[in-house]
Amino acid sequence: MKRTSILGGLLCLAIPTTASAASFEIGPGANLGAEIAKLVPGDELVLQGGTYTLTSKLIISVSGTAAMPIVIRAKAGETPVITRDASQNTINIENADYVELRGLEVTGGSHGIRMSNASFITIQDCHIHDTADVALSANIGGSQYKGLRIIGNHIHHTNGTGEGMYLGCNNDACRIS
Repeated sequence: MKRTSILGGLLCLAIPTTASAASFEIGPGANLGAEIAKLVPGDELVLQGGTYTLTSKLIISVSGTAAMPIVIRAKAGETPVITRDASQNTINIENADYVELRGLEVTGGSHGIRMSNASFITIQDCHIHDTADVALSANIGGSQYKGLRIIGNHIHHTNGTGEGMYLGCNNDACRIS
């Protein structure tokens, strides 16, 4: 609601503002998927150290903007470990833009991190290991991937076909630019 008043001949308008970016901190007992789903452009989700064991599909499908990315990161000096069994990927980033994952340890799952129709995603200083297949992938047919940034990650002990990263598709079925 707008309010107007006149003070000494001066017209003053009180205009409602939109929500601003915020920082949230959670621990391993939180519902990680539900907390991620609440994020809006500019928000930062800080994960405390400890093990986040997933029992259902974790999908990151939020979008930030170039000026206000969504950041999901480790709390300084702590190591959040996100893990699950091989029946599903550990982290799925689907239909998302301008999301940054920083300092997370991702283990288990079929794929450690799998992207689909995701652009301007940053995966930085993460430790991805002991996956049933590829550690990090952007290879879903029909998907478009723009501006992916994969920086300073430690990837090891993959299984199945054994790729550390599988980026792109056979026969030009998806595009990375």
